[in-house]
Amino acid sequence: STVGFGAEAIDLDNDGLDELLITNGHIGDFGAGSSPYAQPLQLFRASPEGGFGLIDMSKWGEYLSLPHVGRVLFTCDANQDGRTDVVVTHATEPVALLMNRSDSQYCKIAFHLADTQKTRDAVGALVQFEIRDAEQSQRRFLYRLSGDGYLCSNRPELFAGTGSARHVYDVQITWPDGELQEIGDLDTNAEYFIARGEAPFLIHTYDRGR
Repeated sequence: STVGFGAEAIDLDNDGLDELLITNGHIGDFGAGSSPYAQPLQLFRASPEGGFGLIDMSKWGEYLSLPHVGRVLFTCDANQDGRTDVVVTHATEPVALLMNRSDSQYCKIAFHLADTQKTRDAVGALVQFEIRDAEQSQRRFLYRLSGDGYLCSNRPELFAGTGSARHVYDVQITWPDGELQEIGDLDTNAEYFIARGEAPFLIHTYDRGR
């Protein structure tokens, strides 16, 4: 059995479904009669029908094939390529930066919020938008939280994989005090800065998925 520490729901390939990534490690080395001190990082992939299945990562490089005494796990986009990267800390070894090399052409959108009236970092805000295709539409919701996992915070941007959708529609922000701001439609493969009451400002675009 494993002892879980850092855990994150992350859309690693931007298909619109979150994977679950967990770094594990026991609280101490209690000998042969106990679970190992060092334990494997685990990745669970979601399916459209529901549920998660464990993914074998042993062929994805030395770090992922070996056990570790994992503790903190948080996310970033270290090289600004539109794929979410992961940082893991350990009890017995240096910090690891795991670069996401997913071979995926799916799209992504990111929002950086600034609340100019209440809480600067917009903690408690909700961003929602619609993804449409020829057959159906789906409403997506992104929440600006105060914390993200065990002893850590992710970058403050809100990220969402949008699959093959090149645009999102009817973007709305509900600010922490309940005020609703209508944004409209936006292109994906882009990161936007949105200050309360202001139009979106394009910070960065991602070439992938185009």
